[in-house]
Amino acid sequence: EGVASTLLQDLLPYFMAPAQLKTYDRIMKNRLGRDDGRREVERFAHSLLMDCQIGMNSNELPQSFTGDIQFYHSPADEIWPPRVDGSYEDFPYLWKSYTSGSFSAEEIGQLSPDDLGGVNSPIMPAMCRDLTTLVRS
Repeated sequence: EGVASTLLQDLLPYFMAPAQLKTYDRIMKNRLGRDDGRREVERFAHSLLMDCQIGMNSNELPQSFTGDIQFYHSPADEIWPPRVDGSYEDFPYLWKSYTSGSFSAEEIGQLSPDDLGGVNSPIMPAMCRDLTTLVRS
């Protein structure tokens, strides 16, 4: 329980939106009721620790992608909100530095992550429009 408490109170709030943190709280409480669930929580904590070690050891990723990036996003995304004070100011544009090609970001309405990635998402028509433009040029 101490590992889950430390994760939920001291670590995860630094990089998770409140809605995502609430979901993780529910998941952790559920898992702590089972032996295999407690091991899952410990594995999750260990993987976060390893992610931090990797991040601290190598902050420079090769940014050699030469293709174009079109980033679709929603300001209603609670998992990756457009801005998190103290972490980042403009999430969509964090991707710009990963290409030497062109970059643009397009806001797709006030949609949840589920709606943004769902079968009725407006992203599909936007992607088809962009691909059509690319093919015709």
